[in-house]
Amino acid sequence: MKFWFVQLADGVSRSNFATLLYSAFTAIGLLAFISVSTPYILNVYLKIPLAEQGQVAGDLAAWNEIALLMVFGPAGILADRIGRSQVFTVGFIFMGIAYALYPFADSLTELTAYRMVYAVGIGLATAMLQTIA
Repeated sequence: MKFWFVQLADGVSRSNFATLLYSAFTAIGLLAFISVSTPYILNVYLKIPLAEQGQVAGDLAAWNEIALLMVFGPAGILADRIGRSQVFTVGFIFMGIAYALYPFADSLTELTAYRMVYAVGIGLATAMLQTIA
């Protein structure tokens, strides 16, 4: 069976492949938006001086990566126990919670905490995206 120009493996339907594409594009969009929104949050809500924003953004990215590294292993174990789609869904829920809370941060500590919630979400979602594809 083909989906456009892609030959699908046995047992993979067109709707399976369309769902994979939708979830991949959605996850990638959610991954990219945080980088675009962070400078706005730093300027408008937290009023961080421009001279300090590079350091703050770097610190946020570092904490993000630390959280990601801590999530990937447990994500695989959790996927084996409860299933990939459930872990993928929980990842999207964590990202949604982080996106909802991110603009309401009153301090850098709070923003960092929300960023780490976001990192847990992207860790779960991207780990599962690789296994589903």
